[in-house]
Amino acid sequence: MSKLLHIDSSILGSNSVSRQLTAQIVASWRAAHPATEVSYLDLAMDAPSHLSAESMGFRLPAGTLT
Repeated sequence: MSKLLHIDSSILGSNSVSRQLTAQIVASWRAAHPATEVSYLDLAMDAPSHLSAESMGFRLPAGTLT
């Protein structure tokens, strides 16, 4: 059995192109390798406390959806 670690880190949520691309890559991998165990880590949602958006000084512009 193979294992795949899927990590997303963009703080743009559903507006992130990189999240869309990684989701497509994982879907393609799973289709070709159905026995693969996939673990998912979202660093934007479950960030270590020292890597939060606030601690990095990130602020979304007013009116931007996440």
